[in-house]
Amino acid sequence: MRIKEPIPRLLFVRYDGLMQLAIYKRPLSIAGAILIILAVFFIAKEAKAPESLPPKAGDAIPAIDPTSIGKVIKDKDSGKEFMSNQIIVEFNPAVSEADALTIIGNHGGKMNQRFTLVSMFLVNVNDSGDGSVTRKVASELRALPEVKSADLNYLTTLPATGN
Repeated sequence: MRIKEPIPRLLFVRYDGLMQLAIYKRPLSIAGAILIILAVFFIAKEAKAPESLPPKAGDAIPAIDPTSIGKVIKDKDSGKEFMSNQIIVEFNPAVSEADALTIIGNHGGKMNQRFTLVSMFLVNVNDSGDGSVTRKVASELRALPEVKSADLNYLTTLPATGN
């Protein structure tokens, strides 16, 4: 006795034990294709070019403040390379962070980074690129009783070792 399939054969085909949809009627597939083309057309019609152009690069605000970019230069005395606009300042433990930031600001500096284990700050100074202003600010900070040390941000390189 043969069991009738509950779903008409026009819509489904049995393939390796799985039921897969198979559209046998050509007009339905053509109508589906036309519907997809119309949907793409209407979506593409809504995507228009902007009416105004973005501002020119000269009119926009720069993403990076040009005065914050330092140069790598050599110290005349030691021969070491350092960042022309950065100082590393360490304060005495009794100095609060607010007082340290006030002292840095009074000398024309701006905190770039604070080190968490010690009361040490990486400070940016507006320098023309020769390091003269940075050296001057570092010596002024060293003279203060609240400051433990104030040094140029020397670059350290590790020698490469071969395997």
